[in-house]
Amino acid sequence: MLRGLLPLDATQDFGLAAFDEVMFTWNSVEGGPWSGYDRNRIFLGPYWQIDNAHYEVGYLGEHAKRFGDDERWVNAIAVLAIFNF
Repeated sequence: MLRGLLPLDATQDFGLAAFDEVMFTWNSVEGGPWSGYDRNRIFLGPYWQIDNAHYEVGYLGEHAKRFGDDERWVNAIAVLAIFNF
C-alpha cells in the first residue's frame, strides 16, 4: 500500500487523503484464484483530524481479476475512521 496525506490548512487537521493498494496471490488454488495479480484498490477523498480521531470519506475503486480473464470493477464510497488511544 502506498498512502499519502496532503494537508490543506496550517494546522494539518484537514486535507486530501489518497492510497493505492495492489494485492497478489502467491499460490493457485484448484477452483479458486490463480497465482499472480489479484486486485488493486485506489482511494481519494478529504480527511479531518479531530482530537484523537482521523476521518476519511471518499471514492474507493477496486479492480479485481481473480479467476482467469473474469474482471470486476467496484465503485464505492468509503468511510474510514482511525482512532488513537
